[in-house]
Amino acid sequence: MAGKIVVAVDFGTTYSAIGYAFVADGSDPGDIVLDVIDKGWPGQGRRRSPKIPTVFTLERNTFKYGFQVQHDPDRVCFAKLFLDPTQIEQAQHLAKFTAVSTSLSIAKLSDCVTRYLRCLRERAFEHMVKEKGWTQDFIKGTPHDYVLSVPAIWSDKAKDRTLKCALSAGFGDESDPSSIKLVLEPEAAAVYTITTLPNCALKVNDVFVVCDAGGGTVDLATYRITTFQPSLRVNEEVVGKGELCGSVMLNRRFMEFVEKKIGPFAQEFQDDIEREFNDVIKPAFNGDDTVYRLEVDPELPDNPAEGIANGSLTVTSEDLVKIFEPVVESVLILLAEQVEAVKGAAPGRKMPVLLVGGFGSSEYLKMRISQQFKNCTVLQPPDAWSAVVRGAILRSMIQNRKIRCAYGVMAREKWSPEKHEQGPLAPYAADYKVWDAFEQKWTCKNRMTWYVKKGDQFNETKTVSFKFYRNVGLHHNLKFEIDLWAYPEGREGEDGPPFKDLDCRRIAIMKPDLSVIPKASLEKRQSPEGPYYKVLYQLEMSFDTTISFRLRYQDQLYGMVETEYLEPENDGGIRRE
Repeated sequence: MAGKIVVAVDFGTTYSAIGYAFVADGSDPGDIVLDVIDKGWPGQGRRRSPKIPTVFTLERNTFKYGFQVQHDPDRVCFAKLFLDPTQIEQAQHLAKFTAVSTSLSIAKLSDCVTRYLRCLRERAFEHMVKEKGWTQDFIKGTPHDYVLSVPAIWSDKAKDRTLKCALSAGFGDESDPSSIKLVLEPEAAAVYTITTLPNCALKVNDVFVVCDAGGGTVDLATYRITTFQPSLRVNEEVVGKGELCGSVMLNRRFMEFVEKKIGPFAQEFQDDIEREFNDVIKPAFNGDDTVYRLEVDPELPDNPAEGIANGSLTVTSEDLVKIFEPVVESVLILLAEQVEAVKGAAPGRKMPVLLVGGFGSSEYLKMRISQQFKNCTVLQPPDAWSAVVRGAILRSMIQNRKIRCAYGVMAREKWSPEKHEQGPLAPYAADYKVWDAFEQKWTCKNRMTWYVKKGDQFNETKTVSFKFYRNVGLHHNLKFEIDLWAYPEGREGEDGPPFKDLDCRRIAIMKPDLSVIPKASLEKRQSPEGPYYKVLYQLEMSFDTTISFRLRYQDQLYGMVETEYLEPENDGGIRRE
């Protein structure tokens, strides 16, 4: 039977998952058998779990990871957050890191993430043989698709860094970045939930919100169903949002609560306390008056005022509400923005909110959403924790997604007295008036051109053309560097500012190499400065979660453009009121 093997990875902040499926050509998504590996991991024992801890240790001769080291004080934890510098500063205030986690360089951390992902990949292919009975000939002879999920709030640099780790780990071909696809976590969760949840009862044109509440990040996205036949297709309805307000923040608040009650405690008790909170209290608490008895330290003296007796600590519903509420409130604020943006999209009907992810399994979070949003119906799939990796396997159902920033470049344009000396541009343009020696005319430099607006819809085939021209000497090497700018502020459909301001972010350097173009085809001109080439070319930008560029000259493509992603930064500029 013709088809392909799809391998998907949900690389999470606290837990990760890997799954796979054989997808026959033309098969219906509902008929695809998804295998998420839930046993056989080193150190797992007999228990089963669809996810494995995202932790590892740095030993000289061996690399240990997951269940083997989940309680090792020298483990590296929350490695995913370090891949996005825009998140890590906030995360360090919210989550408790081990000392070794904060001491690693990005290069060393990326190498360790690669090794961790390689272990996941090796286990998946081992599972195909031992559990599914697939032969090596079948595996090697069948095309492979690789899919890796990333948070919707991830910066382009973080996506690029994560992608490189996965490619180095064997997910796809390092020489061909298109051999692995990135999928946004809320997209993957949406696809799986709608495809499998019996009581979803959604119809074409229905709008729904996905709240993917994980360990570190909470991502929200809103979609409209465009068709169910021949398979489900959805479009993103409004620009999604997300924050670092996942369940690791709950863990930190809970551990601080315990320490405030009983004082500092040994590592051996910390592991037991955190395990009890993760496995029992956090998922079960729903706001009722249940009282929990937490075993902390048998040597601890009784203190009735603090609820300590016989080595145990009493945790009341009131205590847990105080722990949960600040984190839950952050989720409710994000959800309110999405619900408000699509108000009126489904008049007379309750809008579904699909609650997925590890934190998405929380009964208290579900209760609070239902309580605050009376016009919404909260749906939790029974396997909400593994919804992302399952949906990543079915990722092709996302038809169109909305872009979360405006994207553009800074360049020169011909000086126009009417445009640059009058009207709203005049106060700024005077500082950027420069003389072009080749063309013997005045130009305005640092002019922003926004090729993509926030909220523009893209799919796998749509491209946007960036048009450029260069005046260069005859002996120029024809290799250029162009800064790519992002503008996350503003409303959907609006251009960014006409000149760079403090909200603009330089996110990447595009490096088109025009030396591959035959010089005989270049336009040669003469000026008082001597002969020169006027080179007109285009960079075609496409989105498939990550951004890519191709070089086009005179209707001919000349391949991919090298793009160096930068650490997110603010380069200064004009501040406009």
